[in-house]
Amino acid sequence: MNRTMMKKYGLRTYVLIGAFGLSACVTPQPPQERIAMPPIRRVPPSEWPIIQDDLDVASLNRAAENNLAYLKGLGDKAFAIGDGAVNTQQLIDGAEALLRARRETGSPEELTARLKAEFDLFRVAGSSGGAFFTAYYQPVLAASPVRTDRFAYPLYRRPPDMVTIELEAFDAKYKSDTLTARVESGGQVVPYFDRRAIDVAKTLEGKHLEVAWLDNQFDRLDLHIQGGGLLQFPDGRLMMAEYA
Repeated sequence: MNRTMMKKYGLRTYVLIGAFGLSACVTPQPPQERIAMPPIRRVPPSEWPIIQDDLDVASLNRAAENNLAYLKGLGDKAFAIGDGAVNTQQLIDGAEALLRARRETGSPEELTARLKAEFDLFRVAGSSGGAFFTAYYQPVLAASPVRTDRFAYPLYRRPPDMVTIELEAFDAKYKSDTLTARVESGGQVVPYFDRRAIDVAKTLEGKHLEVAWLDNQFDRLDLHIQGGGLLQFPDGRLMMAEYA
């Protein structure tokens, strides 16, 4: 991709820099100036601060490797950044370019010059400007595609007998309220099996719903709490497990 396309779609972004622990030395501005700012704005090259790495290179490499593993298991998606958009592959290319820049430069001044030539920088305003950051922990868990003596704790796909009932269809006062249920053989609608029934009483065992097997109950609980994670199989293959 040439530089024009990179600039047009915002591949060269401060979002990538921030994600790997690089910081910019910026003089704080008066609150009224921050309030007047757009939540995210592109920084002209003449206004770039010196970009400095506030941690060691090894930690940057680890963060980048984890981020790349996540992106490579994500599939083709689009992400809005500033006034443009990027896809998953562009984020992967950008992360790899950031690592090369950090590896091949010495001083903060060298790094800044390299980043300025290859990336776009975005300034994010404070909360009064409308910006909001959030993040969550994504575990990487050892897994197996088949049950073994070690990997004995199953993860299931969504069962075909699970139904979601939108209560608003029955009465507008229940807007956005839903029930998760199943229909028994006699036609009675009952709540779907809860976590204890599934993971302890094993009510789904033998129904061929397993997508992978984990090696301990805590990993399975961790995945449930976080709502997703990466499964790493013995051959090194990674698979994204998302909430269903």
